[in-house]
Formats: sequence, structure tokens, C-alpha cells
Amino acid sequence: MEGRPDWVFVKIYTHGAPEHEAASLLGEPGRVLHGELTTRYNDGVHWKLHYVTAREMYNIAMAAVEGHSGDPHAFRAFRLPPPPAQGK
Repeated sequence: MEGRPDWVFVKIYTHGAPEHEAASLLGEPGRVLHGELTTRYNDGVHWKLHYVTAREMYNIAMAAVEGHSGDPHAFRAFRLPPPPAQGK
């Protein structure tokens, strides 16, 4: 990302899970994918993996645009707060 080259954003799949895609997302292919992500791209030296929602991704990207640095996790609620909890 311009202005924050040490933060790399990778979207691995889209919203939703149509029935015909369930096995690839929830079965062995999904397990292999996440196994690779959590081992190869989460060494704590070159890579630190963060699973985020679309809202969190927006917030982290906006923090990068504004020149913030450090752990992207700190910016999950940078502009847009989490939705209010339901069922209180």
C-alpha cells in the first residue's frame, strides 16, 4: 500500500458462502488454505497475519492512508466503531 509498504492487504475470498462452495470453504481445501496462511505467512518476523472484517479492513486502510504505523490490530476501530452488541 502506498504510504505504508510494510502493511500488505490480501483478500482471500468474497462475502457469502453459496452451498456449492461450502466444501471448498469449510472442508479440506479451506483447512489447507488456512494452514498455509497461519504457518507460512504468520512467522512474526516477516509476516503477521490478521483476520479482519470488511469494517476492520476499511479502518486499517484509512489509518495507513493517514500515515499511521505500528501494529494494524490497533486500528480495527480507527474510524468506524464496532456495531452495538445485540441481546443485552
